[in-house]
Amino acid sequence: MSTWTIEDYAKYDSYLIKKWQIGGWCNEDSVYVGGRDFHSLISFAAHSYYKFKSFILRMEILQPPQNTLNLMPDLSSSMCEQLRTMIL
Repeated sequence: MSTWTIEDYAKYDSYLIKKWQIGGWCNEDSVYVGGRDFHSLISFAAHSYYKFKSFILRMEILQPPQNTLNLMPDLSSSMCEQLRTMIL
């Protein structure tokens, strides 16, 4: 991943968010999310919707209640742009 461009990261971030919207949180993605900038869109989505918390010595993933999966907002490309402007 060290040779990825900003566009590559953005594409993979969008892919993960869409994957989570369909199938819910995946614990294997916590390593990728933990390595991203705290202010990135993927980090924002993980912290906001999946209660992702990273600690200095370990990571802990808290699953959202099953009934909240249908209440997640649509994070389509237009929504992603709005979130990016809010974060930055």
